Amino acid sequence: MLCFSESRLQSFPKDLQDAIVKAGLEAGRWHRKAEVAMGQEIIDKLVANHGLKTIDFTAAQKAEMAQRAMPEVEKYARQVGAEDIFKTIREM
Repeated sequence: MLCFSESRLQSFPKDLQDAIVKAGLEAGRWHRKAEVAMGQEIIDKLVANHGLKTIDFTAAQKAEMAQRAMPEVEKYARQVGAEDIFKTIREM
């Protein structure tokens, strides 16, 4: 993770700003794919070696679980002071 303030980013030349943003987006996509792949590898090993049973959920079931979890997600956002970010994400 690379973090710095918006004012610091704006202090860089435009081409460098664009390169930083582009690299960040690409790195984020790569990391997410790698994280999912690693998680799936762990699950596959648990299934094969330890008898883990998995359940595939339908889209409707996933939506219902997300809806039921939302009060706790909102509570956590309030606890960590992320209400504005959470609201922005929900509106996307």
